[in-house]
Amino acid sequence: MPKQKVKRRADGRVQIQRTYKGIGNKWFYGKNLAECERKRKAFENLMFTPANMVSPAITFGEYVNVWKAAKKSTVAEDTFETYECYIRNHLSVYSDMPIASISGTQVMAQLQKKLESGLSTRTIEHIYVLIKAIFQSAVVDGLLSRNPLLGEKKPKAHRSRPITILNKKQAKDFLSGIEDVNHRAILELTLVSGMRRSEVLGLTWENVDFEKGLITISQAVIKVRNKLRINPFTKTSSSYRTIAIAPDTMERLRTIYRIDIAKREAGDIRYINNGLVFPGRFGGPLYPDYVTKLAKKYGKLCGLPEGFTLHSLRHTHATILLSDGKNYKVVQHRLGHSTAQQTLDTYSHVTPDMDEGASRSFDSVIK
Repeated sequence: MPKQKVKRRADGRVQIQRTYKGIGNKWFYGKNLAECERKRKAFENLMFTPANMVSPAITFGEYVNVWKAAKKSTVAEDTFETYECYIRNHLSVYSDMPIASISGTQVMAQLQKKLESGLSTRTIEHIYVLIKAIFQSAVVDGLLSRNPLLGEKKPKAHRSRPITILNKKQAKDFLSGIEDVNHRAILELTLVSGMRRSEVLGLTWENVDFEKGLITISQAVIKVRNKLRINPFTKTSSSYRTIAIAPDTMERLRTIYRIDIAKREAGDIRYINNGLVFPGRFGGPLYPDYVTKLAKKYGKLCGLPEGFTLHSLRHTHATILLSDGKNYKVVQHRLGHSTAQQTLDTYSHVTPDMDEGASRSFDSVIK
């Protein structure tokens, strides 16, 4: 039995102090002793009672429907669509089970089976994060006393293929082989800014400051149920950012700005002006896969490795900056990463040039 002390405070409230093994002292306050005892019992139920539900009749599937209804207005449409896809394809096995009967061991065993069946570790990680969030919401709603995945380690995502990164010469050759002015501008901006594909496609002219050489990333193009939409928000709060752009790239943007004005002045009634820097034929967003195929096409023409993709330009941007000695915090900001740790984890590789530089750091010591 934990030790307990009861006293009345100077402000008139009652205080209970209990000492728990492995936790230490815990204080509970209330207008009277009964209120303190209710708070104490609630704490002990949360900490020491096995995971169970107030109403065992509520199934996982029933609760998920409630969770989705509450979640829908708090996340981007494409994120919500991804949640629905994961729930439908990977969590439906739990639909008819009482949520209290699902154990952490059971979930982890199911994820291991999916991993062995060939599902990527990254997808496994996303499923784990999702179901843990659902359980945590059930705890907050008072349906579970604790999260059954508490203490279960998140599966580590491993890359199934190495990142393809260009050196400076390869990057220059890649851009030099692009004659189309619009193609050159969109791929060059992706390289020199490190922006995500969705961010490049969502960039508007009002967020391009030609005088200061800056662009602001404030929105993105997303695909929801196979339809493109302009999402007025970025992926995360840290994805909203303003970054400097090389003068030569800004001049290329000026060129396509003049082309865009000419299109608008042509008076095609089908053209809808969304203010996009890289609009489609009638002013709407470019289809993301189109830009991805452009990168593959030009990469193949100049003999880049088969693993080269549009996203390789973002990786190349970060690696060139780090190889040139730029601070991780600067790279984190330009990429829109939420933490410097995310940048460190993603680009912890050491390129041959960086490794050689490291080896030469001790020349003055040993000579």
